[in-house]
Amino acid sequence: MEEDISQQQSENTQTFPASVPNSSLKSKLPLISAALLLFVFVGTIGFFLGKSFSQPKTSPPSISQVSPTPTTQIPTPTPTTDPTANWKTYTDTDFGVLFKYPQAWTVGGVRKDPANPKTGDVTLNTDNDGYEITFNVYDNPSNLDYVDFMKKFYPSLSDRYKNVTFKSIAMINGVHFQQIIATSAGELGDIVFQTNRRLYVISGGSFALGPLKENSPLYNTLIQILSTFKFLD
Repeated sequence: MEEDISQQQSENTQTFPASVPNSSLKSKLPLISAALLLFVFVGTIGFFLGKSFSQPKTSPPSISQVSPTPTTQIPTPTPTTDPTANWKTYTDTDFGVLFKYPQAWTVGGVRKDPANPKTGDVTLNTDNDGYEITFNVYDNPSNLDYVDFMKKFYPSLSDRYKNVTFKSIAMINGVHFQQIIATSAGELGDIVFQTNRRLYVISGGSFALGPLKENSPLYNTLIQILSTFKFLD
C-alpha cells in the first residue's frame, strides 16, 4: 500500500526546465539602451526638422541702394569792376581831402585864402560842353552847420539862407551828403557835407547845378566822385 502511494507520488511529481541564466539578459542591455538612444535622437532631429520646415521662410533684409549726393558747385563770384579805377586823383593837404575824378575832366584852377589856406576851392572842367564843378572848402573849427556858418561869415547873404530845405542824397563812409533844394532866394542845388572841422560845398562853377536828377549822367558821376572821397586829417 505504501509502495503504491509512493509510486503514485513519484508519478505525480512534475519536472520543470532550468531557469534562464541572468548573464544572457545583461549582455542584451547595451543593445537595448543604444536602440533607445537612437530612437530618441532620431525623434528629436525629426521634430526640429519638421518645425523648421513648417515655419515660413523669411527673405534677408533688402539693402537699399543709396544714390550718391550730387556735388553742389558753388559759382565763382564775378569780380566787380571799379569804374573809378583809372580815374585821376586830386590830393590837397590844406583842404584835407583826396578824391578821384574822370579821366576826361581837368583841374581848371585851385584858389586858397592867403590868410587861411584851409579855405578855398577847386574847379573841375567836365566833358559836358565846358560845364564846371567847383569844390568849395571852408575852414570850420567850430563845426557849425551850413546855415549857421553862412549866416556868421557871410552876413550880407543871411537872407538868402533862410528856410533852407535839404534832401539827403547819400551816406558814404559815414559822411552824410545833402543837397540844398530850396532857400528863401530860390533853388540852389548845392551839395553840402562836413567833417574834420571843415565844411564842403559842391556847386556849379558857372551856374547853379539845379536839383540833381537821379540816374542822370551828372548825378551818377558826382556820386562816384563822392564815393572816392578820403579825408586826410
